Amino acid sequence: MTRNDAVNLGCPVARTAELIGNKWTPLIIRDLVKGEKRFSELERSLRGISPKT
Repeated sequence: MTRNDAVNLGCPVARTAELIGNKWTPLIIRDLVKGEKRFSELERSLRGISPKT
């Protein structure tokens, strides 16, 4: 079974690994855990993040 097969089968651990593999996801989650933020607040706290992210 490939990694993509595990994700497609709905494996929550594989899906989480796929999401966290993204460069910005852990940093965005860190900021949102602290409370609600507007997109502009996230942009300021995450220097270098593209608006396309």
